[in-house]
Amino acid sequence: MSRSSFGSVLFITMAAKSVGHRYRVINHAEAFERLGLRTCIADATQADVALAILHDLSVVIIFRPILTEKFDLWCKLAREKHIPVIVDLDDLTFDVDCQRKGEWSYWSTLSADDQQLWHKRFMLQRQALLKSDGAFVSTETLANEVRSIGISAWVWPNGFNRQSWKLHAQARNTRWTSDKLKPSAIIIGYASGTPTHSADFDVVVPALAQLLQVFDYLHLCIVGELGIDDYPLLHPFRDQIMQRELVPYVDLPFEYARFDINIAPLEMPSRFCAAKSELKFFEAAASGVPTVASPTPPYAALIKSRRNGCLAQTTAEWVDQISWLVASASRRRRIATRALDTVRRHFSPDAQVRDARRILHSGFWPSSALASKNGH
Repeated sequence: MSRSSFGSVLFITMAAKSVGHRYRVINHAEAFERLGLRTCIADATQADVALAILHDLSVVIIFRPILTEKFDLWCKLAREKHIPVIVDLDDLTFDVDCQRKGEWSYWSTLSADDQQLWHKRFMLQRQALLKSDGAFVSTETLANEVRSIGISAWVWPNGFNRQSWKLHAQARNTRWTSDKLKPSAIIIGYASGTPTHSADFDVVVPALAQLLQVFDYLHLCIVGELGIDDYPLLHPFRDQIMQRELVPYVDLPFEYARFDINIAPLEMPSRFCAAKSELKFFEAAASGVPTVASPTPPYAALIKSRRNGCLAQTTAEWVDQISWLVASASRRRRIATRALDTVRRHFSPDAQVRDARRILHSGFWPSSALASKNGH
């Protein structure tokens, strides 16, 4: 495949400071580059110029789109050149029903003013999606939500680029080398990130309280802005709980490597959570750590319980699955090794390139999506 086969690709990011920018823009641009395409990444202040000077453009990809005058201009400039505009979404942030029906719990914690801002943001993303020629999304569940409003969707999972893959390999090698030297304490870890995941953490709190009471050598490590003050069940175990600050992305692999068991709880049932990617599983696995996760559709499709990870929904299941991993270091290592094999197949840099190749040959490139939409 040569550069001339497909022309160049312009990524416009409307969320350059987000973690998602790394997964959906930087990593995907690298995958296209490895296939021989020329890529350009621009933020909202640079996009107009990029659209004007890139004469061999084949597609414009807009990450986390919001309908603005700028967005309208980019669509106009692209379509004057018969170039499709594809949006890239990594959350169900275009469906206001998630707010109205309580399927995005963070919404209920916001002030009335903030709720109004988020409502407007969801509406503007939906309008931008409807003006697009299709969407790249992170999960099949999210793709189905996009297709339900009549827009084409292609699944391109989150994953690693070569630099992040190497960082996780370093963290994993350090962890597995030092396993024999570790003290008897076993650490359950939760990479919470931002406070938006408090309702997800609620899912596992009763199980954690039981486990911390039964096993005095068990410790809980929370990485990020989520604190335990709002969880009275955990207050008696403060001496067994560590709180670590949110870290830059390059340090995250080494935070995961501190864990013996990673947890990825998600609120169920919730269409918002059901559309979220398997990120907490594959980040932990790449650092050599097994995961217990909620059985949302993406996790349930990926994890074969007690083979490459564990699935749990009820409090009893969380206690059972975590206890099963706590019981044996060799078991944790075996599950982590199989999880790493799964990650190599689905989320590694080579898997990202494979997915990029599939995207290139999926039928929309370079202008078929636009022609179909306009009836040409």
